[in-house]
Amino acid sequence: MRDRKALAGIVAAHAGISILIWLSGSPLGTYGLECTVGTLSHDLTHGLNPAVPWLDYFDTFTGGYLTSGLAAAPFSLLPWPTIYAVKAGTLLINAGVLILAWLFLHRNVGRVAAYTGTIALALGPPVLRHHGLIGPTYHYSELLFDLGLAVIWAEIALHGRKSWGWYFGFGLVGGYALTNCFGSAAFVAICGVLLLVVDRRIWTRRAAWMGWIGAILGLYPLLAKLFWHRGYHQDVRGLRDFGFSHGGGTESGGALGKVGSLVFGDYAGALGFGDAFTGGYAFGLLYGTVTLLALVAVIWVARGRLWDGFLALVPGSRFAPSDRVARDLAWALPALFSLGLMAAYASSDLRIHPYDAATSQLRDDRFLVPLMAFLALNAGVMAQLLKPRWLLWLGAPLLAGGLMGQLAMIDFAGLQQSSGIPYRGRCYAIQALFASEVLARQPERAQRFCSGFEEGSDGECYRGFAWGVGIHRVFSEEAEAIDDPSLPALGGTACDQLQPGWQRPCYRQLGWHLHTEMMDRGPDPRAWTETLVGWCSSMPDAQRAGWCLEGLGFTFGDHYSFDPTKLNTVFPPDSLTAEQRESVVSGVGAWLVHAYEDPETVRRLCKPYAALGNGLEVSCLDGAEATWTRIARPMPGGRVPPGPLSTKPDWAE
Repeated sequence: MRDRKALAGIVAAHAGISILIWLSGSPLGTYGLECTVGTLSHDLTHGLNPAVPWLDYFDTFTGGYLTSGLAAAPFSLLPWPTIYAVKAGTLLINAGVLILAWLFLHRNVGRVAAYTGTIALALGPPVLRHHGLIGPTYHYSELLFDLGLAVIWAEIALHGRKSWGWYFGFGLVGGYALTNCFGSAAFVAICGVLLLVVDRRIWTRRAAWMGWIGAILGLYPLLAKLFWHRGYHQDVRGLRDFGFSHGGGTESGGALGKVGSLVFGDYAGALGFGDAFTGGYAFGLLYGTVTLLALVAVIWVARGRLWDGFLALVPGSRFAPSDRVARDLAWALPALFSLGLMAAYASSDLRIHPYDAATSQLRDDRFLVPLMAFLALNAGVMAQLLKPRWLLWLGAPLLAGGLMGQLAMIDFAGLQQSSGIPYRGRCYAIQALFASEVLARQPERAQRFCSGFEEGSDGECYRGFAWGVGIHRVFSEEAEAIDDPSLPALGGTACDQLQPGWQRPCYRQLGWHLHTEMMDRGPDPRAWTETLVGWCSSMPDAQRAGWCLEGLGFTFGDHYSFDPTKLNTVFPPDSLTAEQRESVVSGVGAWLVHAYEDPETVRRLCKPYAALGNGLEVSCLDGAEATWTRIARPMPGGRVPPGPLSTKPDWAE
């Protein structure tokens, strides 16, 4: 009973800090596309848009949106703002992650490991909270299924639960883990191999075949999306994120150089302490060093049993693993997964961007979430195995530093002004963005698509459609697009064939996507500036060039709104004219409106830009007002035009 109360206290402390961060309106507590989850949860409980098949509500490699939407759906039935349901769903997933971590460690390793590992996960580095880590397609929810699979594996391997229900559960959780996040492929594979190690008779067990049925059911949404469902957003290119390799990485001096960079630089920076307090990077380096030493220690202690387990896999081997081998494999599971993930990173073309790893939302950084989580749990295993007294003296300040890092995310000024969670709960632009490639070629479907959402949302839906015109027409070949000198003219032609009211978001999308592509190409923001500004400046006239520059600012707000001073790093003052700088900051204001429901919060977050130059606060507010009008207020005449296309464009043939 005492242990259960302790676990409840850990979960409650994590939830309490999260709620304070959210209530304060801290930009570290939200993500610009968080309202997509709110839209999905609202539509699941209030009726889906009949023009949008349910499989179109999540992208091929963003199943985390589906998971988070399902978690939030029951809370969407309550009479409160949708953003509350989204946050309640997030807390539900986080609580599940912490409970599963506790169960695995407590039942299979020991009480010391359970306390140390779970507290490190809940109150150490903000794995479950930092917007730069939870933001990219909500893949942090993969921990729910990775840890669930670990718990089921241990029950089968160590505790004799070899009934069909447990094997079915193993397959179901493993299959849905891949639907939720391709990155879980490594962990599913490791658990499957270790199941063979500890149960050589698995191929002859009838009950074990139920695991394949469970796996097919868990994989069904992903398989349907990839191979059968011809929906609005059939993004087969999402397969490039399967595992750990895709295009867009940077050279890093080979695998050994990448490992060294990861251990001594990127991982320490990604822990997020540098965002929280002065000297935070040095603290992150200490924390990272301790967790990596724990990794080495656990593997060293279990080395003999791990070798025995390897021998059990050799074809024709008569070696039968003992219960002790299975026990040591359970202790080593967090370490094995961490090692496997680091090895995959070293051999792939992924690259963490060291300029601001913890706040980056690039897909390369997604692998940090499970790595950080399992290294924290492995530190708990080390405490259980070694139990030296100095661990207490070293561990206490590390955990205290982690707690300081989380508390530093609270915007106490915003907390005093708070009248509730100020983030946007629902948005419809993203669904239209997903659908835009098809709708651009069949514009008569656009009205039916947008009119199926809740009343008053069709204007925002059309704006998302305009985004998609910019991205799909101009950036159809992402890898080469930004190097093609003909693209500005091509983009201008595509956007100008929209009604005048939708041309601005279309041009903004051109700049937004260009900036995102450049961020994938290298770690030095100064190297981008000339290309970014030059590309936008080549638009047909100054007004359209300004709209494109707003798109650059939109991306900046998406990644750095919590720290406006980074504007001078990403866009050095000597790289922009005063007018261009104002356009960029106007785009920041537009992004803030996408993230926050409350105009007062937007105004408060625009204020720091006044210190960066004359008129920049006004530019931020102007961009916010222009976007707010299209989202929150009806257009003149009280209705939205019947469709975003004035005529069928030449590229719609």
